[in-house]
Amino acid sequence: MAGVTLSNVSKSFPKPDGKGTFVALSPTDIEVKEGEFVCILGPSGCGKTTLLNIVAGFETPTTGTVLVGGKPVRKPGPERGYVFQEYALFPWMTIIENVAFGLRNLGVSGAEAATKARDYLKLVGLSGFEQSYPNRLSGGMKQRVAIARALAPGPDILLLDEPFAALDAQTRYLMQIELLRIQREARKTTILITHSLEEAIVLADRVIVLSARPGRIKLIETIDHPHTRNPNDPSMTELRYRLFQAIADEIAPVGAAA
Repeated sequence: MAGVTLSNVSKSFPKPDGKGTFVALSPTDIEVKEGEFVCILGPSGCGKTTLLNIVAGFETPTTGTVLVGGKPVRKPGPERGYVFQEYALFPWMTIIENVAFGLRNLGVSGAEAATKARDYLKLVGLSGFEQSYPNRLSGGMKQRVAIARALAPGPDILLLDEPFAALDAQTRYLMQIELLRIQREARKTTILITHSLEEAIVLADRVIVLSARPGRIKLIETIDHPHTRNPNDPSMTELRYRLFQAIADEIAPVGAAA
């Protein structure tokens, strides 16, 4: 396992009209411990996905540094697995071929890649679906395949960008519980982006709330309750309210200015 350290990380983008830049993410310091599950919450456009993409190496920070296991991040690498909001599966490949894809790109032989792909399909509960194609699977099953594909190269860090946003409420909750099991069994340091208070409460060891753009850390909450959590349990009411209020305070000024 490895931890993640962001030091003074910010990101600016050119304005659409080409005149100057706008700040998407203010200078930010975050430390994610080895094996920790951190959820990042915040209103739309606050820089959550930008932050995750910087950790993944898809974006270069305007200022600051990112360390994974003490080593600087300069580009994507196999020590960081990424699960997209869209399933991003190759429709012409079978499920096992999708999961083995990253391994083959790393030079792993076909037989070894297939063996590892089967192991991770078993981990996510999809043994028996190896030769199926993505269009034969439900949304929840497709996202399990995406998680298996991200885990197959053996990353230290698992990065997830709203992976369950497109699922119905019941499937989403079941997938959250499944993700917790997978994360614990695979022992991965995990950062998940979400809009859902309930998802953060169910999954996280720690929740980080970002302000409206330019994103900055507004609130950090450590959740000490056991992971068999019901977000509607009375013991979670105060935490839920604090998280809700932190986000609502950021949305209200936007609505008032409209």
